[in-house]
Parts: sequence; C-alpha cells; structure tokens
Amino acid sequence: MKHNTVRWVGAGLTVLGALAGGARAQTLAPLNADWLDHPSRQALKQAATPSDDPAGRGTGWVPSPMDQSHMRGQIPQQVQQLLQTKAAGADGSVLKATFPSSFDLRSLGWVSPVRDQGACGDCYAFATTGSLESTMLATQAGSYDYSENHINVRHGFDFPVCAGGNMQITAAYLTRWGNTEGFAAGPVFESDDPYTATAATSVAGLSPRQHVQQVMYLPERASPTDNTNWKYALQQYGAAAVAMYISSSPAYWNASTASYYYTAANPASANHAVTLIGWDDNYPASQFSTRPPGNGAFLMKNQYGSNWGNGGYFYISYYDARLSNATVFSPAQSVNNYGRAYLHDPLGSITAMGYNGSTSAYGANVFTAQATETISAVGLYLPDVNGSYQIDLYTDLSSGSNPVSGTLQTSARTTGSFPYSGLYTVTLNSPVQVKAGSQFAVVARITNSSSFYPLGIEKPYAGYSSRATASSGQSFVSFSGSSWTDLSTLNGYANTNLTLRAYTQAGSATEAASYAGIYQSTADSNSYLSVHQNGNGVIIANFNTIGAVGARQSTVLGSYQPARQDIWDLYQGTLSGNQATLSGQLLFGACQASVSAVFTSTTVQLNLSGLSATTSGLSQGVNCGSSAIRTNTVYNKIM
Repeated sequence: MKHNTVRWVGAGLTVLGALAGGARAQTLAPLNADWLDHPSRQALKQAATPSDDPAGRGTGWVPSPMDQSHMRGQIPQQVQQLLQTKAAGADGSVLKATFPSSFDLRSLGWVSPVRDQGACGDCYAFATTGSLESTMLATQAGSYDYSENHINVRHGFDFPVCAGGNMQITAAYLTRWGNTEGFAAGPVFESDDPYTATAATSVAGLSPRQHVQQVMYLPERASPTDNTNWKYALQQYGAAAVAMYISSSPAYWNASTASYYYTAANPASANHAVTLIGWDDNYPASQFSTRPPGNGAFLMKNQYGSNWGNGGYFYISYYDARLSNATVFSPAQSVNNYGRAYLHDPLGSITAMGYNGSTSAYGANVFTAQATETISAVGLYLPDVNGSYQIDLYTDLSSGSNPVSGTLQTSARTTGSFPYSGLYTVTLNSPVQVKAGSQFAVVARITNSSSFYPLGIEKPYAGYSSRATASSGQSFVSFSGSSWTDLSTLNGYANTNLTLRAYTQAGSATEAASYAGIYQSTADSNSYLSVHQNGNGVIIANFNTIGAVGARQSTVLGSYQPARQDIWDLYQGTLSGNQATLSGQLLFGACQASVSAVFTSTTVQLNLSGLSATTSGLSQGVNCGSSAIRTNTVYNKIM
C-alpha cells in the first residue's frame, strides 16, 4: 500500500489549467518507488555503501527517479520478428529464436579485463564502462579502457564522489558530447584521468574522446525465466550493466563456487552494479548457499579485482530477488562524426510526462544557431518499448515563443522506431542549414506502446538533480502539435526541459563572414557600424554622418574637437559563436574600452566596459566616464 500511495501522488501532478477549451491536461509520470523509498532519500547525499559488502569493497548503486515498471516483461515487436526471422535461417545469423543453453562473451573476446573499484561507491561507473568497452569489442571498433574516475568525480549530479549513482547518470554524462553549461562529459580514457578510489580529484578540462550514440534500457524481467531481452541484448550488442543487491552474508554468497543468490521476504533495494556477460540455463541450483527453486544463472563480471570470486567473475541465480536495470551502452564513434551539440538537458531525462490518457505527445526545443551550419541529426529519449517518433525542423522562427512559427523543412522529416527505451541518435532524412543568430526548433511527436508519458524531461529533484535549470523559450509541449505551452511556465515544471537535441554536421560551421555588413544604430540614426571578419577575427568601426562634434559634446567631453568625423571608434577582437570579444579606442583615440558584441542574423548589440582615457584623451581633458557615451546600443543590419 505504501508504494501504491506514493505512485498515485507521483502520477497525480496534473496541470488542471490545461483543460481549458477541452484540451488534455499535462501529467507527470509516477516516480520510481525504489528511489522514493531509498535511504538516500531519507539522508540526502549520503554514501550508499552497506556494512556487509563483500571483502570490505565498495558498492554504490542508487536508484533513479525514472519509473520503468510499465515495460516489465515486454518483448519488443522488432525483437520478436527478428528472432522469428533468424530462427528460419534467413540470414545465417548465430542468433536463434531458441537461445543456446549457455553463452559467454569471453569466448568471443568481447569482455574487457576485470577492474577494481576499491572501497569507493562507484560501481555504476565500472558497470557502465564494462558495457561500453564490450560493445566496442563486439563491433570490432577496438579495445578501450575508459576512465571511471572521470565519471565518479564529474558526473554532475548531486551525489558526492564515491557516494553512488546509476546508469541514467552515466547515460547523461556520456551523451552530452561536450562541456555543456559547465557539465563535463565523456567518455575519456583511463590514461587521461587515472582511477583513484580514495582522493576526490580528477583532471579538469578534458573533452570527450568519443561520442556515445545510444543507451538502451532493457525491460525488467517478469519472472526468473523471462530472460529473452537480456539474452538477445548480449548476443546482439555485447555486455550490459545491471543492478543487484550484494552482501557478504554466507546465506547469499558461496565463496567456494563463486555463486550468489539473494532471497528475502522483503528484499532490500539494489546496492551494487556489475556487468552481465553471459548465462547458463543449466547452472545447478545446488551450487548456491541457499538453493533456489530451479537451475540457471547469469554470468557476471564484478569490479573487486581478479582475486575475488572466480578470477573476478561469478554466477547469480535467475531467481535472485534484486536483479534489475539492465542497460546497454552501444558503441561510441569518433568525435568528428558530428560538430556542435545543441541541448538544454545536460542531466538527461530524469522522468517523463505526457497528456492524460494519451500515449502520444509533441515536444519541441528552440535553439539559437551559434554559427551558420548544418543540422544533420537529432538526439531524443524514448520512454517505452516499441517507441516511435516523427521529427521535424523549423528554421528562421518569427517568434521564440512558438516553435512552429518558422519554415518547416519538409525534406528533413524523419520517422522511425526503436525496440527498447533509451537515448538515441537519429540521422535526418535531409540535412538542414541554419543561419548564425537565427532561431530554429526541433519538433518531435513521440508515441509510446503503452505508457501515457512519452516525453522525457530533465527535472530538478533535491539530492539528485538539483542542478537542472531551464529558461522560458527553451522547451515547449503540445497535445496536438498546433497549440504550444512553454514547459518551464507550467505549475510543477520549474527548471524543466525536454530531452530533445540537435547535432550539426562536422565541419559545416561557417562562422567567418557570417555577420559582416553595415548596421545602423537604433538610438541615433546618424550612427553606423561597419563589421569586417577574417576567419574568427573581427574588426568593428563606428562612423557618423554628421560633420562636427557640436557644442553639447564639446561641453561634456572637453575642448576636444577633431577636424574629421568619418571614423569615430575602432575595435578588434575574436568571434566565438555569435559573440565577439574586442578591445579598442573610441572618440578618435581619446578613450579606450573593452567591448562585447552579440550578433543575431539581423542585429548586433554593442556593450562597452572599462572605459578610460588614453594619453591623447588625458591631454585633451576628455571625460571617458561621461554618460553621454553610450555603452549599450543595438544596431540593425541594413546591408
């Protein structure tokens, strides 16, 4: 009853105001009951390491707020069809509808070496790298050793170093693809940031070595023998990270056979993550300290060193009470596969939302192009098995509060589906160019197979994801795709953004000469800017069409009256995205200043700071701090 009550509260966040005019109400997905009941919720930010962990080693698994119970026992249609096709021998694949009675990724060379987490509570980081290293081997992409230390210290969530985490946390870290809003990203190599189990230190300023393309969350098993999804994923992709409850109690752990079976009337929450690498349907029940109801076990790689278990490996019974959260981190690709990543959710999907009683919903994220470049792919989250999507791109938005107010790029429309819930990279049917400084929107219609919460969202929760932030004009939701609501303005959705991203084609950015032209001041129609660019170098000259300073300026600025009025000010600097940092002189060299220029496709805003007189200005008595000098001016592009 406790869980049912809590789940009702989580699912009951309904924005009643959305019912006006017959529209459906936005609803927030129920939160994971394991997370709501977890000790870390009662004592926020406390380490999750229990006192009975094996050999004094660390554990560290902490549940996520994301509820995935709606997928329990579901086998995706694509997987069922593929199994049936392969069972008929259509493509000669090793995979059959009836799986082999035993399977071991080590026999294929798809398992990286056993590591040792020590006493640190960062098991989830090792399980994650164990999966990613395996899928890289499975696709013959190479043998890699990724840094768990970088994950442990720089994941960006509320948990301190060595105080726990989960695979949703590592998924966010691996799919940011860069330093986004101050959040570090990976993966990086072990040689970049070597592991230490005791010191909360990490190498700063590292960039990802690769781009992880997708993360798949497998459905929970409906019974001890419901293992199709896990077996399929092992053969199709490679190793998976999984959660369990681990204890050194001899009632569960049989050291002589390196076998484990946890059974309890009221099982504790999972506390550890390991790497799933195989199975044996006939593994004898007699090998466990407490005999399970039947034979069968999964083969796991732990990270307690090669002196633990059987060379670092162990078997866990199919009947174990706490096996859960199987996650596959698919192969990573070169960082050159895409250029810039546009996103508002560096913490990834924390939970999901939708419209009351509907398995479909529309979501949109609005971005400002940092350069003239080409959008060639998007990133999205699917919260259900058999999830499908329709993706559209709108460019040159006329209103930042309406994501469909621009030009629909019909050739870019992309539809599809994926068998498992997860984070995916989708290549657009046709790439789309966006202009520097212009606003564009990624619009997606997501359809679940059963759940009423199709939109993945980043949302702040105390002790977990409190660093999540959002601003108006970023994320929008809609039931119909025509009437849109700014997500951050909804009651209960403060600092909430959608997981919907845009990726640019590598090398497509053309920042040079994007903003060159003549601009006219909105404050003084006689004042103009001439903007010149050479690569990322920028020169801005301010000139005026009148021929004399005049009595008013002579009084304010002193007796300085130059003979010519063609070029008043001259600044030079560098451009990054749509912002330039410059320095130079104004009033014919009488004053000097630091300057920032923020460009859009049609304007530039010039901000002056740190004004002081030059030697020439001092000799002429110029007052560079005078209020007559405009320090913040917007100019419109006229040619």
